[in-house]
Amino acid sequence: MKERQPSGKTSAAAELAARAKGLRLICLGLSALDQVWRVEGLFAGGSEKIRSFDHTTVGGGMAANAAVAASRLGGATAFGTGRRGRCGNTRCARRWRAKALTSAISGCFRRALSVSGIIVDRSGERQIANFRGEFPADAGWLPLDEIAGASAVLRRSALAGGPRSRCSAGRGSLGIPTVLDGDVADASVFEQLLPLTDHAVFSEPALAGFVGSASDEALARLSRFDCRVAAVTRGRPG
Repeated sequence: MKERQPSGKTSAAAELAARAKGLRLICLGLSALDQVWRVEGLFAGGSEKIRSFDHTTVGGGMAANAAVAASRLGGATAFGTGRRGRCGNTRCARRWRAKALTSAISGCFRRALSVSGIIVDRSGERQIANFRGEFPADAGWLPLDEIAGASAVLRRSALAGGPRSRCSAGRGSLGIPTVLDGDVADASVFEQLLPLTDHAVFSEPALAGFVGSASDEALARLSRFDCRVAAVTRGRPG
């Protein structure tokens, strides 16, 4: 019998998992409570009511999800404040801690602050209402001494203030690769963070909000920040 060859997606995932062994990723971002409704079609606009065929509540947040993905691929990941576990005791915090424990992630953010209502249609398109709340602006909670053992640092543009110091320390004196997950934020945030970033990956709305367009030409204008890689995700096209 002829042996079945793995699909491209399967082999790519296996290659990623093999490369992740022994890596330690530090992810900086907000832990979130995501209320997810699945529907046939998204809101078309105006005042309307649609029926959901499924609902779930999960712990999330983009940096948190990145930590989970890296952990499941075999890397060692820490989220937020390393092993200090300052997530608090809110419903959101408990959801996130459960997610972290099942994914072998150490640590979590100081407080759980972000709550989202997410509508997802059959094709995977989504609409999101997000309450971000307030988060600490001081950098006192950052265990900068832990960064020396990291393979890379990932941070979200939504988390301004203190984590900028960690990105600076990583890319500067220690030579540790820094990754920016660029979501919609004030232009001043990107002006501060991009010079400290090795790999910048923007969503289309974030790039358009920052430089006026999400075109390839607009992306090329980021070369002034001297990032090693600048990229934009384009939803379904990839």
